[in-house]
Amino acid sequence: MKEWEEAKQSALRFAKADEEVFYPLSQAYSLPKETEEEKKHYEEQMEECLKKASLVPLHLLELCAGEADSFLELARNGSRIAISDVGVGASFLITAMRGAALNVRINTNLMKNAETKKNREDAVEEALQKLKVLEEAIQTVEKAI
Repeated sequence: MKEWEEAKQSALRFAKADEEVFYPLSQAYSLPKETEEEKKHYEEQMEECLKKASLVPLHLLELCAGEADSFLELARNGSRIAISDVGVGASFLITAMRGAALNVRINTNLMKNAETKKNREDAVEEALQKLKVLEEAIQTVEKAI
């Protein structure tokens, strides 16, 4: 359970980091875009902000995906007293992962840098593969109760 406490603390740090990267992005949207120079500055600022804003939820997504196997293990071999808690926890992770993926994608959809966009989106798809493991954990719990 120490591992989960560390993961929880990391997730809380990501929440704070997400606030910190969102503000500059929100400000970048309102930059002037009248002249060519302003448009160029706007695009550069947006790209940098989108890059940062997509990275925080990606880290959260990867953190959650990294815990999926332990939920399946607990669903299979954990205490029957806490089995429903395992299912609830797996459900929460699924929701957190899907939400984080949405937050990555809303930013990558606006990116101009194709390489960064592809790298982020590929990482999302890879992490989302762990949803299957979490679904299996929930099914295991449902069969056990």
